[in-house]
Amino acid sequence: MESFGESLGAIVAPALDVCPAAGLVVGVHRRGRHRVYGFAPRAARDRIPDGESIYEIGSITKVFTASLLAALVAEGRIRLDDPVRKLLPELSRFPPEITPRRLATHTSGLPRLPTDRRLVISALKNPKNPYAVYTTDELLGWLANYTTPPSSDRVFEYSNLGAALLGHVCARAAGSSFEEAVEQRICRPLGLRDTGVTVPADKLARLAPPHNWRGEPASAWDLPAFVGAGALRSTADDMLRFLEANLDPAGSLPPLELCHDVQVADPSLATSGILTELARAYGFELAASAAAPSNEQLQAGRFRVALGWLRALDVDGHDIHWHNGATGGYRTFAAFSKRQRVAVVVLANRGITMGDTAVDDIGFGVLRLTMVASPEFKAQN
Repeated sequence: MESFGESLGAIVAPALDVCPAAGLVVGVHRRGRHRVYGFAPRAARDRIPDGESIYEIGSITKVFTASLLAALVAEGRIRLDDPVRKLLPELSRFPPEITPRRLATHTSGLPRLPTDRRLVISALKNPKNPYAVYTTDELLGWLANYTTPPSSDRVFEYSNLGAALLGHVCARAAGSSFEEAVEQRICRPLGLRDTGVTVPADKLARLAPPHNWRGEPASAWDLPAFVGAGALRSTADDMLRFLEANLDPAGSLPPLELCHDVQVADPSLATSGILTELARAYGFELAASAAAPSNEQLQAGRFRVALGWLRALDVDGHDIHWHNGATGGYRTFAAFSKRQRVAVVVLANRGITMGDTAVDDIGFGVLRLTMVASPEFKAQN
């Protein structure tokens, strides 16, 4: 009988040896036990990543932003259905229908990215780090003139802009920076030692070097205005701790439970092809990738939205919370099943895909493998 490690290797193998330097790390939790597996192509076997290797997690940041929102709700600092313009007075002209709940579920009606020429200028100045010089003041200044109301509270349109705004709303409610608020309310209670926006100098050696979709060396990304949408870095060890907390919020961090409930049961995708291509160029992941639920599943209600998390029923009917992420040089995936008591994280230092294999494909494949893992699966420690 093939061992768990051999089966896992078979899932990962097609993604290796397509880039001389990029590898990936897979973290697996199954019923109280966890392990981390590192993989690298033959040319880089002396640099196999491990549970302490640091990666940009891209839009998985959105799950942390929603978790921060839940913690602030528990503290009474914010309410899910407060108008954003009440929380950020400089947005006094903002449509009252736009609330933290709708920002966290991509039902605010806001576009994927602001149609601000200053953002375009930022991208043109440094295509390898396209958001670096676009500031929070510029983003809020553009939003101050946004008056188009959302069309429906049932329309799902994946919005990095909405998540970015939610990050600023949460930071304002917390009375601190976004990074400080996440550190205080999520990272510190859960023992996440290597999760944050900045990588301290003494940890830079553990940062997996980024590579673009061609496998060429890329740049790390700075997202000052979009911090809540995609700016966090983390490790497989930290991400497993975070996912394990989500499997048992009552025993770890109770506000996380608020993020699990379905908010939108049958959303329709409203993202245009043009915006999809722009998002791909900028490195933000698609709401539904090749490995994600199909349009037919979306229309049948098999795809649902919680706070931050996307939820789906897989082909075997398992209820899965998941999210993916991408920046210019990294691709990531995280998911868990509360019923099956399993969790999986995949972190890769190559943007968008690993060869012809999407990291989402690897993530969903490992998740299904873990659900049927044999008793030989043992704890790493």
